[in-house]
Amino acid sequence: MLHVIQILEATGGGTRRHLRDLAIGLNPAAFRVEVIVATRRDPTFARDLALFREHGIGVHVVDMRRRVAPLADLLALIHLTRLLRRLRPDVVHAHSSKAGFLGRLAARLAGARTIVYTPHAFACEITGAPLRRCCYRVLERLARPWTTSLVAVSQSERTTALALGYPPERIALIPNGIPERETKNEERRTKNPTLPVPTIGFIGRLCRQKGPDLLLTAAPAILAQFPQATIRYVGAGPWQRKLMRQMAAAPWRAQVTFAGAGTETDVARERAGFDVIVMPSRWDGLSYALLDALQAGLPIVATDVGGVRDAAGADGALIVPPERPDLLSAAVIRLLQNPGECARLSQAGPERARAFRLETMLARTAALYHTLATR
Repeated sequence: MLHVIQILEATGGGTRRHLRDLAIGLNPAAFRVEVIVATRRDPTFARDLALFREHGIGVHVVDMRRRVAPLADLLALIHLTRLLRRLRPDVVHAHSSKAGFLGRLAARLAGARTIVYTPHAFACEITGAPLRRCCYRVLERLARPWTTSLVAVSQSERTTALALGYPPERIALIPNGIPERETKNEERRTKNPTLPVPTIGFIGRLCRQKGPDLLLTAAPAILAQFPQATIRYVGAGPWQRKLMRQMAAAPWRAQVTFAGAGTETDVARERAGFDVIVMPSRWDGLSYALLDALQAGLPIVATDVGGVRDAAGADGALIVPPERPDLLSAAVIRLLQNPGECARLSQAGPERARAFRLETMLARTAALYHTLATR
């Protein structure tokens, strides 16, 4: 039985879901899994910790902070190193930028032989912060020798890893996966996009990466064509107040509503009421919200980042360049005015989603662990 430790600071959104699926989904007869996590991000993460314990997964809390904080980061590194020396795992798997760096360094200092890293979108791809981007690139190159294998969740992420100097043989392409669900037609589409009151939806963390402000910038053009339309944000994050300020003086502000992140059931219920879902990310790995929307048969407008083309292709979504709210609004209007195109995307989505199965992700990850730990 292999002893595997998963380390994550960014316990929100897709990385939280990935950790939960991986930790609980690995075969307990073949793996003893423990998690090392931070709890600053989201108070509701306590539900996941309770779930881990119910499944016999060891839970360890280390205070890691999202932003660079030299003293706090040093303390977290010391804590992680001591913990890993005591636990002596066969495989350490670090996720996302902060835990990705601290976890790999701590594993190296603790003498771990097999160190796996999943970026979930490289921090060095952030936009609008050239100094931070450069800093993250330096740190990524520094951590490269400590990395036994890098798991890329999309072809785009693999390309970035190659550009950073990771040898091809040390990169494993394992896309995110979602459970296969039997989706009834009435759940897939509850409204007709040709109706005069369409709902345009956004699901994701309200932060710079996911681009929720770009949808607001696109809103006037959309509402000029569909004056009764509503825009619904489902998610939480540090940019909610910024979005409120952005639309404070707009005459259409009452047509924009917000729902919290909620449970996955809550999110699915919200998604069922959308006519079009918009994903205006500035950078990304492979969005779970995208995979869920494809599976649900929703017409999608998404920016050309991360694994969008891997998952949606040309027939699963209308894809526009990032940072182009004008093209974003044009794509939304095009869908709302063309029920035939909406139907085409709705039919293609579930078939494309079948290529991204949770069972496949788990099997490939398990095989990678075994290969690395036993060679």
